[in-house]
Amino acid sequence: MSERKRTFAEIIQDAREALVAAQRGLDELASNDPRRKRAGLRNVAVFGRSVTFILQNLRTTVGDEFDDWYAPYRKEMGTDDLMRFFVRLRNKFEKVGTPVEGASYGFRGETELPTDAARWAPPPPGATGFFIDALGPGWVVNVSGESAKFYVEFPPERVSVDLVLSSPPSNHQGKPIGGASALDLAKMYLGYLEGLIANAAQRFAGA
Repeated sequence: MSERKRTFAEIIQDAREALVAAQRGLDELASNDPRRKRAGLRNVAVFGRSVTFILQNLRTTVGDEFDDWYAPYRKEMGTDDLMRFFVRLRNKFEKVGTPVEGASYGFRGETELPTDAARWAPPPPGATGFFIDALGPGWVVNVSGESAKFYVEFPPERVSVDLVLSSPPSNHQGKPIGGASALDLAKMYLGYLEGLIANAAQRFAGA
């Protein structure tokens, strides 16, 4: 039995649902936890890429008219620094899991790690020292004679956390975006995809 061909409305709905899944990553990117930030960036890259894959199914409902409409977008996305960055990022997530170099930490009002860490990140029993690594801050804890890492979350009122992205994009749609945060880059990327869906819905309404 052949698979039922999806309707135009179903394809647009699927694309919108993929976009919503990607947008949920923005909340994680806005957090102060490096681990949540990585998960959020992955959601944005993976589900954002799904939007373009899903929209290409419109070819089965509107025929050659789809290629006439999509060709300029394909060309633009293929040369746009931001759009290419997120495609590469998605591919890296799929192949290697975590293509993010680490996290950078900015202490509000201070230039380096506070020496009184216990005041804003209370140590658990058995703590022997404080550390910061690629996954975030925490305490080294002695457990049955062995050292283990106990991660904590930075207090947002004292510390800001950003992801360090490898070779970040420098422009989008002809405008410079150098120095933008991972959250801002993700918002720009998803904003473009949202416009793409809206344009398809308007162009092929009634198909």
